[in-house]
Amino acid sequence: MNRKKWTTITIISLIVFALEIVSVFVFILPSKNINDVFKALEEGNSKKAEAALDKLSDKNEDKVEELMDDFATYQCNQYAQGAIDYNKLHQILQSIDDMDDYYGFSREFHTYAASKEIIKICDLAYEENNANGKSSIFYEYQTQVTDIYYDINERTYIDEELKKFIDEKYDSYLAGTMSFDEISEYMDVASYVLPGDASYYAIDLQMQLSLIEDYQEKYDIAKKYYDDMKYFETIEECDNAAVPESDVTGFYDKFKTLRQDAYDAGKTYYVKEAENLANANDYEGARDIINSIKEVYGDEVDTSELEALVVAPWMEVYAKYMKNMEKNLKRQAAKGVKIGECDDSTLINVDDYMPDKMYLYDFDNDGIPEMLLTNGSYAFIVGYNGERAVLTGFVQAATFCDAPYLITIPTAMPEGYIGYALIKLENCKWSVEEYYYAAEDGSKYIVNGSEVDYDTCNAEHDKIATYENKDIEIDYGDYVENYEEVIYGYK
Repeated sequence: MNRKKWTTITIISLIVFALEIVSVFVFILPSKNINDVFKALEEGNSKKAEAALDKLSDKNEDKVEELMDDFATYQCNQYAQGAIDYNKLHQILQSIDDMDDYYGFSREFHTYAASKEIIKICDLAYEENNANGKSSIFYEYQTQVTDIYYDINERTYIDEELKKFIDEKYDSYLAGTMSFDEISEYMDVASYVLPGDASYYAIDLQMQLSLIEDYQEKYDIAKKYYDDMKYFETIEECDNAAVPESDVTGFYDKFKTLRQDAYDAGKTYYVKEAENLANANDYEGARDIINSIKEVYGDEVDTSELEALVVAPWMEVYAKYMKNMEKNLKRQAAKGVKIGECDDSTLINVDDYMPDKMYLYDFDNDGIPEMLLTNGSYAFIVGYNGERAVLTGFVQAATFCDAPYLITIPTAMPEGYIGYALIKLENCKWSVEEYYYAAEDGSKYIVNGSEVDYDTCNAEHDKIATYENKDIEIDYGDYVENYEEVIYGYK
């Protein structure tokens, strides 16, 4: 269907077209059955139209096909002029589609008419909301729109037409022909009544409208940040204001200028600030600023010299340890690193648990992370004692807790038992706080080294479980081969 018809057909052309229809159907068409096809379609009777079509010669069937587009266009214009309502038009168009040779023919006509009807109902809903609020009638309008919208299979055109309609309303507000309260109310109604993308579009404009009222407040906040030399915060506030270029209040230019001033000032200010923090051994603070510089300025600011300043001693030590990880693990494990009666590094063959992934996690919350070198759920935990990297233990990690605790499945537990241990890290050494072993056949229960009954053992299990922190999430880690990236990229 040529959509230009919707914009080129005038009232005069409608009258001419109607006369032409009469002329065609009454005087020109050689077969009465052609007229019968279109009469049946106007009645919404596809079966009758199909029967009339079957009586036609091939030549006259072709004539019907030639006229069908004009017939559908005429009916849509009848609807547009109020001569027929949407339900009647829907019935006619559906009847065309129900004919064997015309399935899907009316889709574009249908979407055009549906968009116009939805807009008409939205205006009625706005009037009802003004008069009586969101009444039962209001929600009936909403239901009507939903029924019309979802009765159409291809809704892209409808979505675009409804969004253009919303834009026209918003343009009226910008032009001063609608007040702020009126446009706010209309967008509220549209967000309720309009379907699909248009509803979200109206919601977006509602948010934009609400921001306009806050522009001055947000600008004052941004300017205060700028005066306090908090340039990153200034830039963020300006960006979050999200004033459109079409803004007529003048705030678009004000925010743009303030952001540029903060952007220019921050280039030198934050480089110096990162240097000062690094020289004061506040590596974490310096790294945070460097990351922000990269995020805001990208390649405009060279951070290579700054990054060289924020390599903490533990990073170098860990990197050196990982360079010869296998040798270091075997050497330290052979010396025997015990965690109470629950774990003993001499009881394992290191080759069987050679790590393939690594994590950095600050178990004791002292600002320096430990290295978890893992093979499945098994982990060698290496810490930094202020001078060198040391193996603090070999564990089967069960779940994480708040610092400085960890729940493990003891690796030194006797065969045929299940159990858990709560261990605590302090000064690169793990100690056992609580543990229990339970024989799988129920014959024996041990809590903290003493044999107990089932209830006592079960109570111990519940006690250990209370230390679990389900909010702590550990990602999938990185391969040990990438240790430099993990260590030097720690945040």
